[in-house]
Amino acid sequence: MTEFVLFMVFSVVETYALYFLAFSVFKIDQYPFEMIFSSLIMAFFSYILRETYDLTQVDLFLQYFLLFCFLWMLFRINLFYAAVMTGFAYQAYASLQTITYLVIKSFGSLPSTFGGKESISVYLLQLLTALFSISIGHIVQRKRKGFDFVPDKQSARVKIGKKEIALLLLNIPSLILVSLTLLISNYLNSFYIILPMIYVIFLFIYLRISYQKDRCYAENDY
Repeated sequence: MTEFVLFMVFSVVETYALYFLAFSVFKIDQYPFEMIFSSLIMAFFSYILRETYDLTQVDLFLQYFLLFCFLWMLFRINLFYAAVMTGFAYQAYASLQTITYLVIKSFGSLPSTFGGKESISVYLLQLLTALFSISIGHIVQRKRKGFDFVPDKQSARVKIGKKEIALLLLNIPSLILVSLTLLISNYLNSFYIILPMIYVIFLFIYLRISYQKDRCYAENDY
């Protein structure tokens, strides 16, 4: 029972932080109750797949899909931009988590793999990454940064151009990289250092295209 409670608590905190970061960057209103509710559902499915059936890789894809569905159907974000936000959220959060992992591991506080049952070290990683993400989200909000081009209506019309296609296609490497994280950390640990570099590259591309699109949106709105 204790293991279940710990898993749920830290998973909810982690998913809530992911929501918070994504909503802050794209200037979406925060809905704490809905964020916690959907995080609980995602955490429960994650526990069943990971702890009962040992299907960690399946869980990674399911979490990705569930986040997209909640952004689209619960938070009423346009279908296209829900997909874009899902890719960005995982890319950004994975970048922060791998950086946090490497920093903490340098102090010898984490195991060399993520495999097996959850441990205190893994919970520590989840907590620190969540705090890191929420802190960045608060900074983005306080400095009034972020992007305005994501419409606040699900029925908003989306004009598909090169930038939109590029943002959507970035979901593919994002999903692949997230799924490869577990494999590399377990079996190719010596190559784990390259993950933050790859994450940062794709995250930079995300931000660059988003910045260009935001400028076009502002000019057209003006």
